[in-house]
Amino acid sequence: MYAALMETSQESDNPRTWLQHWDRGPAELADRFNALEPSDGLSLLKSRGFGCPSDPVNYDSVENRVFGYTLENADRIVLKVYRPGRWTREGLLDELEFIDELLSAGVTVVRPVGLPEGGMLGTWEGMNFVVFEFVAGVEDRTEPLDEEELRSLGRLAGRIHTVGVRKPALHRMPLEPRGMGSENLRYLAEGDMIPADLVSPYSEQARAVIDLAIPAFADVPLVRVHGDLGSWNLLWTDSGPVVMDFDDFAMAPAVQDLSTLHSGILTPWGNPREDPTLVDRLRPYFLEGYREVRELPEAHIRPLKHLRGLRTIWFDAWIQSRLHDPNFLEYIKDDLTRKAWMKRIQGFERLLVELRSES
Repeated sequence: MYAALMETSQESDNPRTWLQHWDRGPAELADRFNALEPSDGLSLLKSRGFGCPSDPVNYDSVENRVFGYTLENADRIVLKVYRPGRWTREGLLDELEFIDELLSAGVTVVRPVGLPEGGMLGTWEGMNFVVFEFVAGVEDRTEPLDEEELRSLGRLAGRIHTVGVRKPALHRMPLEPRGMGSENLRYLAEGDMIPADLVSPYSEQARAVIDLAIPAFADVPLVRVHGDLGSWNLLWTDSGPVVMDFDDFAMAPAVQDLSTLHSGILTPWGNPREDPTLVDRLRPYFLEGYREVRELPEAHIRPLKHLRGLRTIWFDAWIQSRLHDPNFLEYIKDDLTRKAWMKRIQGFERLLVELRSES
């Protein structure tokens, strides 16, 4: 199924590789983006007909630049400036179209604001941007989620995918082994971020993970997914969670979103970050809620553990592509230590033992 999608994608007007996806674009443009401050957003919004915004807030986004403002009518908005080079304009329009479809289907997501000049997607000094409505809520809920609330998160993912299955997104990167895994592994091998004596063991273990993932993805459909559906992208309100930040929106197995739902949440039984065994106890609640909305055959859950390994490779490629950004470096400095690289290799080894024992 994903091979058929890849074939279709290659026929699109703008096929992309992961190497292109990680391209920072012209150095001057990358440096300009890296240095963006909330005051720059004030200038952008004034130039596009938003009057004289005030009260700038820096939301400290790692990948993009996200700033908040208050308009003259007291409405609050959020300006998102996308990192240059990562997404084409067509890819961003795919994202906005998906958000619009979700809104039409009644899924609670943060709504883009129409630009005075028309449309939703603007361009400013070579950078793409979108303005969103401000939603009052908290990103990381501190109160534990009970069983029914866990099911509700599964239902939320199911509603997203019910819309996502309607058509493909041809300008977004599909999350599958050969691209997410093999292309990103080659990209890492061409850099010098991994300690020299660890390149070989890292590559060998990662390659083994990729080889096992390829048959696991066979005949598993790829649908449009949020891509990073963890607590950090849920705004908790009195009426329930509101989904934000579709920056990792992609074509992927449905379990991609189900694999991240537990991230950052608390339950009466513990914290998944502190108790890895808790994840397996939480997942049945997510699946139960999901299947109230949409079918999910057991065979389509098969890539779940493989995605864990592929995401490590993807994450490391992401880091390597952002080493030119001082803000990003500050965020991921702990991931660049020798101890961290050893931990990744050991993680691959444990995953391989687990996968081989189940085959």
